[in-house]
Amino acid sequence: MYLILTILFLVISYFYFFATVKYSSKKHELAESKLLSTILTPYKQWSINIGPVVGNSDCIINTVCLNPESKETPLLFLHGTTVGMGNAIRLLEHIAINRPIYAIDILGFGRSSIPTFSKDPLVAEQQVISSIEEWRKKVKLNTMYLLGNSYGCFLGASYAISYPNRVKHLILLEPSGFTKCLLNEKVQKDIPLYTRILFLFSQLIKLGTIARFKVIGKRFLYRRNNNILKTYDTKLIDRNIIKNYLYEASYRKSTGFNVANSMCSFNLNWKHPMIDRIGNLHPDVPITVIYGSKSSVDRISDEYFRKLRNGSYIDIQIIDGGEHIVLYQKPEQVCQLVNQVCMRSDFEK
Repeated sequence: MYLILTILFLVISYFYFFATVKYSSKKHELAESKLLSTILTPYKQWSINIGPVVGNSDCIINTVCLNPESKETPLLFLHGTTVGMGNAIRLLEHIAINRPIYAIDILGFGRSSIPTFSKDPLVAEQQVISSIEEWRKKVKLNTMYLLGNSYGCFLGASYAISYPNRVKHLILLEPSGFTKCLLNEKVQKDIPLYTRILFLFSQLIKLGTIARFKVIGKRFLYRRNNNILKTYDTKLIDRNIIKNYLYEASYRKSTGFNVANSMCSFNLNWKHPMIDRIGNLHPDVPITVIYGSKSSVDRISDEYFRKLRNGSYIDIQIIDGGEHIVLYQKPEQVCQLVNQVCMRSDFEK
């Protein structure tokens, strides 16, 4: 009798804790479609074939463009290590009032192709940068404003170093990966044990693998996405739409997320921080950096950043009360600053 109950308990426990959810491309597409339907600005969505940039198969970049008919210099948005560009695009609508704004699922994320990148983080980084350049060629953009958020800033800076003549202005929103430490000293000390375990766990196991466990996966994703979800203004968008998009997209194996993780060591340090390379950026490429005053990321001091630029243009803006997720907390202030940067550069052309 006890043996039967034990076996029954183990079977129920297995299905409760380790039963998995299959990734559905149709559900992912539907969740994204519902999210994009909340956009009030005219937009276009299509898939760009950029060829065999990584591996032997053609790669596809999922692309959305707001205000595609505008003739002003376009802006390209590069998202962070969330599941894709979808959860940010609605917040960037204010920028599209004045110009086209392109948002892509970076290769390895969202509904873009999920190739197998190099295990060498520097090689993988260049593979991602090459994919952005091939995308630019296909879309036929001559120059563009480049807006990165978090990890997207790291990629944006790397792209600008490689292709300076294509970047009219580099805008870094809460840049991550610029100093050796992922988080600032105060935050490092206060990181709870479960967060460190989650980070270690996510480095050892692919995000899509964790997410597909019905119970464990949902708890992991709740921890990962809750800060974003709770900041959304319900007047702008139904949080359930965002939540559904984040969950459906997370079920897919994200090789882009794995690339980002490979760039960090287990002690939350960047292996090849941008601080060692930003001095190689062409002096004619201007930089604007936007931080939240309560940001958790480690940052280059204003004085040292200006020294690295060696007299070239750099402007550093602080949004009062903003944290690392300042884009989600204060989207109107972020868009206002970005618009000011772009309009000033338009005037100077």
